[in-house]
Amino acid sequence: MSRANQLRVPMPLSLTTIIHFHQPHGRHPKPLCMEAGMQWVEVVTAGRGWVEHNGKWVKVQAGDLLWHWEGDYTIGRSDFDEPYRCLAVGLSVQPGQARNVPRFSRWEDLEELRGFTFMAVSAFANETIDRYCLLAMVWGRLLYQVRLDQRPALPRHSPPPIVRVLQRINAEYAKPLVLADLAETAGWSAAHLHDVFKKRLNTSPHRMLLDRRLQAAKELLISTDNLSKQISQQCGFACPGAFCREFKKTTGMTPEAYRRLHCSSTDVL
Repeated sequence: MSRANQLRVPMPLSLTTIIHFHQPHGRHPKPLCMEAGMQWVEVVTAGRGWVEHNGKWVKVQAGDLLWHWEGDYTIGRSDFDEPYRCLAVGLSVQPGQARNVPRFSRWEDLEELRGFTFMAVSAFANETIDRYCLLAMVWGRLLYQVRLDQRPALPRHSPPPIVRVLQRINAEYAKPLVLADLAETAGWSAAHLHDVFKKRLNTSPHRMLLDRRLQAAKELLISTDNLSKQISQQCGFACPGAFCREFKKTTGMTPEAYRRLHCSSTDVL
């Protein structure tokens, strides 16, 4: 989703609860209906459950993030042998808000999710922590996670060959990968891989690899004092010249100008 297409989400009025809910074995939960002025976010941390959506029961498991709006029900069924656990965040909001957050999202990094859950629950239980600051932090992090999951570079329900290619790009972008390497990972011809990428992701494998290398380069430019020559090598570009040309073509500025733009404020620190 582009920035232009992302609707602003009004900040809630207050937090009503933060808990790490453990559904008991051998029974289903009693789902909570969202009344006017209520929102509830459930992020499954373990086990399996089901939530009613458009007249059907949708399975949810670790990493699934559910943002319940007015009229929605919370998780209503649980696996008896592997009951679900979830971070549950209750929010008080202005009644009548139109939905501008998808009901289903993902939090892929489960270790990160569990750490956030422990921190959020502990902070809510600590009455000395400012409630407004806690609301801003927790709500903002959940919304940020939803936006991460909406990025085109993280497509959901993609075929396994595409997932393997994306994982390899993310893990090995610094290596001298070429289209033939990615096609081998998918088990397809280079032409077929290119066609599937264009159809499903509206980009090419080569473009996605370049974008991943450029993202890594931006991170290094604002977090290290490495020279462009070093960054070029660290990010998998064939040579410094190719790196600088691609960087300027994509961002409209040289790597050095990008660093000056984002790091100049640190000169006064």
